[in-house]
Amino acid sequence: MSTAPRQSVHTDPVVRAGRRTVAVHPATDPFTALTVMRRNEVRHLPVVEGDRCVGLLSEGHLLAALASTNGSGDQRTDGGLNAGALCHRPAPTVPPGSSLQAMAAIMTAERVDAVLVVHRGELVGIVTGSDVLGAITGGWPAAAEVPEQVSD
Repeated sequence: MSTAPRQSVHTDPVVRAGRRTVAVHPATDPFTALTVMRRNEVRHLPVVEGDRCVGLLSEGHLLAALASTNGSGDQRTDGGLNAGALCHRPAPTVPPGSSLQAMAAIMTAERVDAVLVVHRGELVGIVTGSDVLGAITGGWPAAAEVPEQVSD
């Protein structure tokens, strides 16, 4: 029986070189955090205070905040919510060299779809569930290649 080689953040393009990790401060309001996400085409933001990562903010956190607003829909004025209050704390982290299986296990246990890669206390990247699945499958197939129906 052959086994697949161990895949990690060093051997797979999960933490892609050149992909910039964008972060926000805990005091960042939800509207600004969403704007940062949209401008950078990301769905997760590390929440960083000084040189320390304190949490992970996702689109899901922002949706939950919107659902709990006073009805105005303006997150800049609803209850003083900020990234620090909305984010997953502590931030789920892995060291460089972590296996894809280890990252998937942490995501599952923490009920998040991303982990932060931290080396010697420094944030070096972010790995999402889509990154892990893409690395395992060798990348997502083009829409034209996805069968409409799968037979048994």
